[in-house]
Formats: sequence, structure tokens, C-alpha cells
Amino acid sequence: MSDLKDSEQSLSDALKRLESVIQKQKQMFAVIGHELRTPAATLNMMLDADNSAITESFDDIRSTSQHLLAVLDDLRTVVEPELIQERELSNARPLEIIERSLTPLKAMLDKQQIRCRVKSNDLAAHPFNLDQRGIRQVLTNLVKNAVVHGQGSRIQIQVDVTAPTSASERALHQLRIRVEDDGRGIPSSQYESIFEPFERGDTDADGTGLGLHICREIIQANGGTLNVKESEALGGACFTIDMTVEPWQSAIPDETASMVSLEGLSVLMAEDNLMLRKLSENLLQKLGANPVLVENGQLALDQFNNQKWDLIITDIFMPEMNGYELVEAIRATGSRVKVLGVTAATVGNERDLLLKAGADVVMGKPITSDSLQNALLQLQLRV
Repeated sequence: MSDLKDSEQSLSDALKRLESVIQKQKQMFAVIGHELRTPAATLNMMLDADNSAITESFDDIRSTSQHLLAVLDDLRTVVEPELIQERELSNARPLEIIERSLTPLKAMLDKQQIRCRVKSNDLAAHPFNLDQRGIRQVLTNLVKNAVVHGQGSRIQIQVDVTAPTSASERALHQLRIRVEDDGRGIPSSQYESIFEPFERGDTDADGTGLGLHICREIIQANGGTLNVKESEALGGACFTIDMTVEPWQSAIPDETASMVSLEGLSVLMAEDNLMLRKLSENLLQKLGANPVLVENGQLALDQFNNQKWDLIITDIFMPEMNGYELVEAIRATGSRVKVLGVTAATVGNERDLLLKAGADVVMGKPITSDSLQNALLQLQLRV
């Protein structure tokens, strides 16, 4: 009798598993039917249009084809999960990866009128051995999810690297990245299920239901974890990535050793790119300066009027007030403070115009220890 009950239980369990598999297959075919058919039909309609309409639709055609390829890649990753394990580590700065992930999303964020803020600690701007491609893929997906499914107005990304307590130079550091929003959030009952393939939670927005599953697989392949909870800061969803990372070891000696000293000097810098601000701040601090960095010319002018500065460093193209206007405003006060201009322009007359506005020296981007040293030597700062 006992054997019969055991057999019945085994059969019942097998039927439940089979029912679950069938349900998953239905979900997969529903995704394939919608996510692949829709862009394919859209492309077909575009190509059926007359030549002038096709020319005008090139950007839409490219965007649609990229979406189609992305869906195919996601499906392939689920079918062949071993692809996720094939990761190459390379020298990268966590904060720079975040910046590069956000650049292609700027148009979408602006269109949805969503403000995205990035915060970090100093170590996040240092180089580590990282899976750049994988982390960018995960960050891109998490931000897109916050836009499409969160339906809020703010996204905050916090990236921090914590040094180990061990004195070992190559000891592993802890990398934590949080992506949170002020949207509608995710019910706690779905905190785990949303990471299952083809699970899409409570959302009416389009999607394959594969993104979060793949994101977790990528992070786990890098020895880390990806989890979700309610955002304490914004009230929506908060996705947290935790993983250990190894510092990148350079064979090149410290280039700042022979640099001009800025010991004790007050330096004001205007630069709209967060990554460049972080790197510049670290470099200026290594030289002994007391730097204050702001994201546009207007904020720099406000700071300039509040105290005495030994050196001003400014980018050219910034929101609110550009570098030309900033330098002209500083010179209009009668100040002869040293001004170092920085520009990414390699052609045109941007450098000449900045010098004409009143800058003492103009250097090109990127800012390196060597290029900054040469510029400071030209400025002949008195320390």
C-alpha cells in the first residue's frame, strides 16, 4: 500500500513538473510571437514604403533591427547559458563604466523627462580588473527597466568600492552598485520570481521577461549577487549588485612624482562630465591642491565670487554657462588669477577663442599627469 502511495505521489510530482514546463514553453512562444513578430512586421512595413519614406526612416529601421537582434541574443543566452561564462576581464574604472552605460540612454531619459543622478566614492574612479561588457549590459538593462516599468521621474545610481582591511596590495575590494528609482516599485512577493526567465511581473509594458534573468546570470558568473528590494531613498525599486574586484596593477611608475606641486593651493574646476571631474579631483589632490569641482560655468562663477582662488580650470562646452563666458566674467572683475582651459576640440578655433577670452593656457583632453604638468609649468604658478 505504501509503495502505491509513493508511486501516486511521484506521478503527481511529475505531472506538476510537466505542467510547469508546458507553461514556460507557452510563455516562451508568446514572447517569440510578439517580440520577434512585431519588429519584423514593422521592418516589412517600412521597406514596403516608397523610396523617400525609406530614406526618412533609416534611424527607425536601424533602431528596430537592433531591437530584433537584442531579442535574439537574449533568447540565445537562455538556450546557451554557457555563453555568459565566457567573460574577459580588463582594466576599467567602475564609475567610467556607469558613465558609458548612460550615454546611449540619455535621449530616452530626456524624452521621458527622467532625471538620472550618479553618486560614487573616490575608489570608484580607480582602475580594477572588471567584466566591462557584462556590467554595462546589466546597468543598461536596469536603467531601462526603471524607465519602462518603474514609470517614475528620478533614477539614482550609487557606485562604491570598499578597500579590504588587509594590507595586501592585491587584496580583493568590494564593489557595490545600486540602481533605484521613485517609481511604483515591485511587490516583495515578486523579489525572486522576476529573475526567472519569461517572468515579467506586474507590468503592461513590452518586454521578453529575460532581461533580469540574464542580468543575474552575468553578475553570478562574475562571482557576485544581484538582488532587489524597496528603495529607502526614493520609494521605488532598488537593485543592488555586490561583487569582489581586484585592483589593476600598472607596471608604469607613479607619474605624479615629478609633477609641479600644488601644495596648499586652492583650485576651482568647471567640468560637466562626472568621470572627468572625479579623475581630475584625484589628480589635483595628489599634487597637494585643495580642489573644488562643479559641473558648469555658472556654478564656477558663483564659487569664484565667494573666495580667493589660486587657479581656475575650465572646460569649454558646458550647460548654463560655457567656458568662454566664465573666463570673460572672471576677467571682467579685474582678477588676474591663473586660468587653465581644457578642451576636447582638435580642430577649429576653440583654443584661440578661449585664449582671447582671457585664459592663460589651453590644454587638450584627456587630462593626464604629463599634460597637466606641462600646462602647470607654462602657468609658472608660485607655491
